[in-house]
Amino acid sequence: MAVHTRDDGPGEEPNRTQRFQGAAGLGVETVAPITDYGDGALRETGQPPDVAINGAGYFRIETPQGERYTRDGRFIRDAAGTLVTVDGYSVLDTNGQPITLPDGEVAIQPDGAVLVAGNTVAQLELAAFNDPEAELTRDLPNMFAAAGALAQGFLEQANINPAQLMTQMVAVGRAYEAAQQMVRMQDELTGRAIATLSRL
Repeated sequence: MAVHTRDDGPGEEPNRTQRFQGAAGLGVETVAPITDYGDGALRETGQPPDVAINGAGYFRIETPQGERYTRDGRFIRDAAGTLVTVDGYSVLDTNGQPITLPDGEVAIQPDGAVLVAGNTVAQLELAAFNDPEAELTRDLPNMFAAAGALAQGFLEQANINPAQLMTQMVAVGRAYEAAQQMVRMQDELTGRAIATLSRL
């Protein structure tokens, strides 16, 4: 911080000098959210339309904004008999077309084959990316594809580690408190410096 002092002699122009007291820290800094593209644990649901990707890849989804990618396998059959996500977006097959399901029990094989009443009606398409962090961007909720095996009747859980997150939260809290103390100390030192210089 620059502190200005004046020394006015008779009939002289003010003599202004600058004394730098150091750079004050800015405390805690916010950062952009980070997406973890690692696999999450699988949780069995017992619901046949549910499907989890066991490995790399993303489901191809058709949305009004264009094709999107997701690992959220909470699929259902809508009123028109189309396989859709819980948000109502069509799930695409290997030809990039929505999957239509006739009446009957749905079964999805580990290789992505979609069976209804024992007959194959479609093949799920998975899209893969060499570097998801560089090639994918978050868009719609749970949307961003996909060589990997499927696990029918399972859903992938969040890939977070609660113990690790708690440790990180404690560390962030302590760092925040330390930054607050440093800012208070800098503020006090700056105030004392200004008070001292004003008496010169």
